[in-house]
Amino acid sequence: MSTSPQDVNEVIKILKQVKVLTDPTQDLHNVALAQQHMQATEATRAAETEQIQLELRALSQRLAAARSSATRPASVPSAAQHSNTMKELDGMKFGVLKGMQEAEEIQASREAEVSKLREELKMLEATDVTDEVGLDGVALRLKICKDLGFDVVTDKATGEGKMIVRSESNEVYVVGFDDGKTDFQYSNHLWELSSS
Repeated sequence: MSTSPQDVNEVIKILKQVKVLTDPTQDLHNVALAQQHMQATEATRAAETEQIQLELRALSQRLAAARSSATRPASVPSAAQHSNTMKELDGMKFGVLKGMQEAEEIQASREAEVSKLREELKMLEATDVTDEVGLDGVALRLKICKDLGFDVVTDKATGEGKMIVRSESNEVYVVGFDDGKTDFQYSNHLWELSSS
């Protein structure tokens, strides 16, 4: 088998083409570019991830604050408790109003009664009691003396007046006025008996 120079040239040409295709320099360069691109992409993604995590933390804090503000504090009653409290307060209000109305009615009746009593008082003050009843001062004085424990009686046989004295110790004394003492002495003697 003989080889012609043309065949050799052609083989050389093919070998050069194959050499260019199998040159590792370009492949190494492509791999280095790919690594740089991947590192840049990874750095960008890491920065984006960090930014997203910061935003997520901020949003989580806002969500927690929103939940906290939306949650009813323990000191604030629920809607049902508020409704029950309002019903109780309305009942108390109506009770107070009813009590006020009753008090006003009582006050009006008392004012009418006071007005009526004032009219009666004016009529009584205008009336002269001593002329109407006919009492005299002696009868009133005798009543006062009797209430104090001194009772005046007249002896039917002799017609003389005597005083019956009831003491504080419930003893009864009879005092006659015929032994010649002065009114002052009789008065002192009667009070001594009354207080014994």
